[in-house]
Amino acid sequence: MQPTNLLTGKKPLGTIAYIATASVAEPFMWSFSQLVAGCAEYVSPPGYYVHVDHGVGSAQIMARNELVKKMQGDWLLQIDSDHVFDPDLVLRMLSLFEGHHLSVLTGLYHFKEPPHNPVLYQYAPDGNYKAVLDWGHRDEVKLLPIGAAGAGCLMVRRSVFDLIRKEQDAEPFSPCPPFQYDDFNFFERCRLLKIPCYCAPHIEALHLGSRAYGSKDYDPKMFKPALTVECEVRV
Repeated sequence: MQPTNLLTGKKPLGTIAYIATASVAEPFMWSFSQLVAGCAEYVSPPGYYVHVDHGVGSAQIMARNELVKKMQGDWLLQIDSDHVFDPDLVLRMLSLFEGHHLSVLTGLYHFKEPPHNPVLYQYAPDGNYKAVLDWGHRDEVKLLPIGAAGAGCLMVRRSVFDLIRKEQDAEPFSPCPPFQYDDFNFFERCRLLKIPCYCAPHIEALHLGSRAYGSKDYDPKMFKPALTVECEVRV
């Protein structure tokens, strides 16, 4: 836990942050402002606050590592600036994150390009990450074990970042061969350290394109699943 804020006398519970771009969509800024207000009202217990920040790196990897270095409190929730979401997203994610003592948790979002597959993957025996297109009993799934996901709605405990730096001598989102993307870099490092990762598929962030895309735009029956994953916790 970080030191007490000398101005407010409160301690940081965790951090919510986004990566700033040249033009941040107005729907995102509205959603984010409601999220911040919800954290102040419903998430922070007496004597604590949720720190709010943003990264300004010129690339995703740089920006995400910047946020890790600047985070305050025990966890960091990164949200991409091309999403919209419900104002209680942090509260809902934290209830699972703390209630099940998780280290890595992502909300669900879908590609904004057709066929709008979920941005979820499992590590396959052939050494590659395969897309997860269905997980059975979809409406009942509370926690879904995953191998990787997009980092656009990602909550991670500080201890995970510390362990990566200690054991791998690397920044959490830095290139991890053979992967070069920020999200796969991070999840591959977690896999190597045997850190379990989960998705809460009922907590959704809509991906902004020509409009907001989500699970309502995707029908898993239209596609043959690359992998079907059994859930661990049901509502």
